[in-house]
Amino acid sequence: MSFWSVFSVTFLLGLGGAMSPGALMTYTIFKSLEAKQKAWLVGFFISLGHALIEILLILLLLVGSEPFFSKPIIFIIIGVLGGSLLIFFGVQILLDIKRDKINTSF
Repeated sequence: MSFWSVFSVTFLLGLGGAMSPGALMTYTIFKSLEAKQKAWLVGFFISLGHALIEILLILLLLVGSEPFFSKPIIFIIIGVLGGSLLIFFGVQILLDIKRDKINTSF
């Protein structure tokens, strides 16, 4: 594959992931609404944390940890932990709505 075909495919995949709403965007919106003043800092720090985790993963892959991450048990562990975290965030949002910590009237 040429450089431009690899670039195009990875760019479109990244763009698709960035443009589609997901758990991180939902979390950012709710935390921004909760913060009220200086809500822009919420988005900044969540984006910064997300970027740092991705940079760490890229660095780990660059130093040769690809065989470790390609093991099926690691996929399962990451999937279970990630799924559990998404469920935790969802339950927290629902509990905050129930406790009237989040204003749902628009």
